[in-house]
Amino acid sequence: MLKLVIALVLIFSLSGTALAAKTIRVSLCNSETHPQSIGLQLFKQIVEEQTKGELKVNLYYNSQLGGERESVEQVKNGLLEMATASAGPMTTFNPRFMVLDIPYAFNDYNEAWMVTDGPAGQALFKSCEEIGLKGLGWYENGFRHTTNSSKPVKTIDDFKGLKIRTMEAPMHMEAFKLLGANPTPVPWTELYLVMQQRVVDGQENPLANIWEVKMYEVQKFASLDGHIYDPYAPRREPGLVQWTHERRAEHRRDCRASGPEATAALSIPPARSTS
Repeated sequence: MLKLVIALVLIFSLSGTALAAKTIRVSLCNSETHPQSIGLQLFKQIVEEQTKGELKVNLYYNSQLGGERESVEQVKNGLLEMATASAGPMTTFNPRFMVLDIPYAFNDYNEAWMVTDGPAGQALFKSCEEIGLKGLGWYENGFRHTTNSSKPVKTIDDFKGLKIRTMEAPMHMEAFKLLGANPTPVPWTELYLVMQQRVVDGQENPLANIWEVKMYEVQKFASLDGHIYDPYAPRREPGLVQWTHERRAEHRRDCRASGPEATAALSIPPARSTS
């Protein structure tokens, strides 16, 4: 426990936004009940307990402080202490992250974790320090799947002509373009309304996100294609919190547990193994 406190103090004594404020503001794009948020609620509890209240953690849900890209930019510029982001938005700041967006690069979670937890994942984090960011640990977002309101997608040809919402991530957009779809970047905060108004035919996201915002209300078909593995990582100015590594397994378990629940509730037969 003492080791954790020392690590935290070191972080803030070295950081740009200073220990004086004694507050860590964390930007999250999901609601309070999302696995990502539940993990950061535990982070808040442990930090405040182990520093005896000297450090406070304020969690800002539902993109209150901006989307993933905007939040990471604020952290990079010293305007925000901490943010979470998946690999796609990170490519805007560090093109090396595109390697994680290669479609079907991983057959299952164990393969993905072996890479992110190993030398390759640590090298990616190390490269972030060149641009004023520090990755705290690889957490779970899950394999990304496709939904749409027009037709079942059972073969590659079924993608042709579909207008699919993607993140503003080059590899995501290029992948759907090659499939014959029309990739259309839309901010996460606008996605439900855009689908409801049929501005796009469909979208792609991990199951936890699909279930979180009740996409089943505006999307008729779901394909568990697992086209891209999508980790996310808490990021802040240079400094390291040991807590993120100690709690990584717990968070991954909670996030994966939400997948079968969503699959069963949506009555979706599995099309690709992610075990």
